Amino acid sequence: MVLDGFSYIQDRQTDTKTYWRCENHKTCSCHFRIHACNESVTQTHVKILKQHGNHAASCKRDLIKLSLRKFHEDIADRAENTQKTTDIVLTQCMSKLSDSARIRLPPLDHIKRTILQHRKKIDLPQVPNDVDFPTIPSVLQLTKRNDMFLRIDTGPGPDRILIFSSSEQLEILQTSTNFLMDGTFEIVPEIFYQLYVIHAVHREHVIPVVLCLLRRKNTTTYQEIINKILEFAPAWNPETIMLDFEKAVLNVLSNSFPHVS
Repeated sequence: MVLDGFSYIQDRQTDTKTYWRCENHKTCSCHFRIHACNESVTQTHVKILKQHGNHAASCKRDLIKLSLRKFHEDIADRAENTQKTTDIVLTQCMSKLSDSARIRLPPLDHIKRTILQHRKKIDLPQVPNDVDFPTIPSVLQLTKRNDMFLRIDTGPGPDRILIFSSSEQLEILQTSTNFLMDGTFEIVPEIFYQLYVIHAVHREHVIPVVLCLLRRKNTTTYQEIINKILEFAPAWNPETIMLDFEKAVLNVLSNSFPHVS
């Protein structure tokens, strides 16, 4: 636990309370302790019942140490909960560190191996290196809540398309009127060309509602994803769509939704 720039380790626990002591209790003979309520504990918040004693004079805040600890926590979280490449995970986490903290990092090759080790723990299927892979593993067809996520897989072939959207995302897609659409190329498996995402403006927030892995960037591909989406979301009826100037997408949208602006 971290509080006011100091770190604490769990000492003992009862049915109602958890007792924490300063992590420097041995090295600095620091006897500062915290009593916290168990019922209010979440991943980010703890209800403090009592703070006992004072920090020893030699017990100093080490903000760089805390930022490095947060860095390693972020590395583990992104490695286990995203499919971003090792280099992207490392770059995004390092962008939050100060120059002083970066100096104290272990070698980058060591951090990359750590990312790979975290990914081995969750036992996800390997990313295929051939677009003709037979099927999407069942664990990747569902969300963590066991909700259907994979909506379309056109099957092996050079023009393969995968479309993902959960039930909740589909509800937002079909009840919203304003959308943003754009493609990204940075976080795409090598066998695909782009990840094309449809975002809905919902309750003043921009929310991704459909994610498409595409091999092509042409009128035929964009028309097919619109047709496929309308198959499983027939009530989708956008009024406005914001996108960058891409002629192929504009032509498809104009033909599919003549009233849209």
